[in-house]
Amino acid sequence: MFDTKIKISISVNSNIDSNKELFRPLPPYLYNDDSVYQLERENIFSKNWIYVGRLDKLKNLGDFFYQ
Repeated sequence: MFDTKIKISISVNSNIDSNKELFRPLPPYLYNDDSVYQLERENIFSKNWIYVGRLDKLKNLGDFFYQ
């Protein structure tokens, strides 16, 4: 039984190692580039309304919803 766990672990780890290129993070500039931000606003956020709560529940500037 112990040998089976080792074989499964080795198989999973080698599979992950061989696919590292598929799971790399985005380039850092994409997180704080103003042109990328504007593209996201235009193509993602301006096309969809996301209901998060009622406006009358936000009394003061800076209030937020949490659950």
